[in-house]
Amino acid sequence: MSHGIATPTHPLAHYPAAGHGDVPLWADPQDVDGAPRLLALHVSALPAGSVSRHGITITHTSDLSHPAWLGYAGLRRGDPGTWGQRGRDQAVVAYAAAHYPLWRHELARQSLVSGAFDEHFTVLGQTETTVCIGDAYRIGEATVQVSSPHQPETDLSQRLQVPDLAQRLLTSGRTGWCYRVLGEGYIQEGQPLILQDRPYPEWPVARVLAVCLAHRHHALPATTAVADLRGCTQLSQSWRRLLGT
Repeated sequence: MSHGIATPTHPLAHYPAAGHGDVPLWADPQDVDGAPRLLALHVSALPAGSVSRHGITITHTSDLSHPAWLGYAGLRRGDPGTWGQRGRDQAVVAYAAAHYPLWRHELARQSLVSGAFDEHFTVLGQTETTVCIGDAYRIGEATVQVSSPHQPETDLSQRLQVPDLAQRLLTSGRTGWCYRVLGEGYIQEGQPLILQDRPYPEWPVARVLAVCLAHRHHALPATTAVADLRGCTQLSQSWRRLLGT
């Protein structure tokens, strides 16, 4: 593990739209102590109840307040048939709690609750501009590593009845991000995400998304940025393929 962990810079002109009004997304208004935390765990697509915490309504299954096992294929809680469908590079999807007030405003939907964007982790105190590819975090007994931006599923638009939602997630930069699991163990809501390593401080998830999308749409040829990103070995294979690697 490296020492003297660097903090990513935020040249917003080079990233997708990264704020609402004058509030940048990394300035999480819900973050009360400066420590990123696991606000909510979601191990089922079917909610069984809801609770309000830190001003965020959390929809969850009945036993999510208990520790959940995080394995190499992702979260598991009594439903192994749906375990590991995304592949190990994208075993866990995280979404920023800070984005929910923005989406409620933009979609005029106050009922939008944590877990709505198919995330497993709703994270307090982080966004795509502060999380970098290769970041390793200790959460409870487990260790996870950021592997890529999250690619929104098309059925999300259908389920939330917003036809262009997947595209809006991409163009806003509020996609969420994916983890691979480096070490298995039990995790629980409320635990801090403790940064262990940051090998690529120059590659926040927001910048990776911007470079990959521009390259995919032929707006960005094989520039230095693309070449440098191709050298980011901890970027997931599916996103590396977008760059022709």
